[in-house]
Amino acid sequence: MNLSHALDLTYLRYLWLNNDRACTYISDHSLNETLPNIRRAVLVVHGIERDGYRYWKALARAARRAGPSVEEQTLLLAPQFFVRKQAFQWGLEANTLTWRSQAWKQGDLSRKGGVSSFSTIDALIQQLLCAERFPALAQIVIVGHSAGAQFVQRYAAAGRGAGLARMRGIGLRHIVVGPSSYLYLNNARRGFGPAEGFGEPCGQTVMHCPDYDNYKYGLQHANAYVRAMGPERIRRDYASKEVVYLVGEHDDQTDNQHLDCSQAAMLQGHNRVDRCLAYRDHLVDLYGALPVSHAFEVVPGLGHEGPRILRSPAGLRWIFDVSKAAREARRASV
Repeated sequence: MNLSHALDLTYLRYLWLNNDRACTYISDHSLNETLPNIRRAVLVVHGIERDGYRYWKALARAARRAGPSVEEQTLLLAPQFFVRKQAFQWGLEANTLTWRSQAWKQGDLSRKGGVSSFSTIDALIQQLLCAERFPALAQIVIVGHSAGAQFVQRYAAAGRGAGLARMRGIGLRHIVVGPSSYLYLNNARRGFGPAEGFGEPCGQTVMHCPDYDNYKYGLQHANAYVRAMGPERIRRDYASKEVVYLVGEHDDQTDNQHLDCSQAAMLQGHNRVDRCLAYRDHLVDLYGALPVSHAFEVVPGLGHEGPRILRSPAGLRWIFDVSKAAREARRASV
């Protein structure tokens, strides 16, 4: 990881939790400020490089493209999940939460303090739901690319954020951009049912990959945060949550260094495009139809390019609710 461009400490903020541990996020505003004009808050989750500052800057560029009024009324945050070595190198507060290198992206507990990375998102959302500080807030968006998308999709399934936001009448949208794998909600996989449809793997497949349905690929043997929700509730609630799945048209490489090529992942598809479309079919198979609050979109002309997808027409539409027609009208008026 190139730390020289990974973080500007000027924008690093601490949110102290009840156990005297602090989670961190990147923003040009503290959540302790009163921001009466903010109507939308967007949280972008970094990828495997833990480069939250880079993704925050990419999101800011997308917000500028969305237009001045959108930019002025939107609060941008990037949760930052540190590993211990990284926190030491940056000289962070001793009580800053850190995770093992892969643990943060699936909601596992921090090294010290026993805090799920998903719980830090709950805490950030609770701060945003303070009506005194954010009286005009109407929409929260959580977006992640690659490993960050793995985080967002699993949080969408098991997270408490949607329920918290609903109590204040605020929408919560999860945007999943090109993850390497998905959380399946039952033990069926494509190609093992009638006519190559969905069914439970058996025979040699299970012999060679007996843990294919273990968390993070399925709901078996989940971590403490996910287990507290339980499979039945997760399956029931997921259909009502707003989840958008984006993938680049050319994100179909099988030799990408960060593509999960484990047997459990390969049962979900051969590449990210294939896995995205297979997951859409999984939801149709599970619920009988695609839930109305879920949407899938292949972004034309792009590959595994998170920052470019954020500022693409699809990215602007789903993150900021800005249509192509509205952007063209603004340009014409300048």
